[in-house]
Amino acid sequence: MTYVWDAEVHSPADDVAAPCDEVQSARSSRGVIGVVCDASAFALLDGNWTELTTRAVALDAVSGTVVVAHRTDECNGLAVTRFTGAETDELMCMTDAVDTPTAMWLLDGRLLLWSGDDVVAATL
Repeated sequence: MTYVWDAEVHSPADDVAAPCDEVQSARSSRGVIGVVCDASAFALLDGNWTELTTRAVALDAVSGTVVVAHRTDECNGLAVTRFTGAETDELMCMTDAVDTPTAMWLLDGRLLLWSGDDVVAATL
């Protein structure tokens, strides 16, 4: 389980200072930790926080990668991008995404974004 307490990210892999004072989301998988801070997504790579993308709204960590839902000028909705180290893979543009997702979950090729009572599902 990964959680944030007092600007520190606690995960099974390590406890590290967050890259900001208020973390909106934190997830980990197979030694990779991802967080959303101040509308930017970060991953802990080789002991240092690396900014993955701006305008981030939610993320999940899956199989050692970080997958981020974020806004872009090219997508009229939410772009979903997988980050593996220095590599990026644009997975999809969700035009029917909820306005302000608060959580994202990936499992078996399915993506769920939810906020309040609204849930949007997609197949990757």
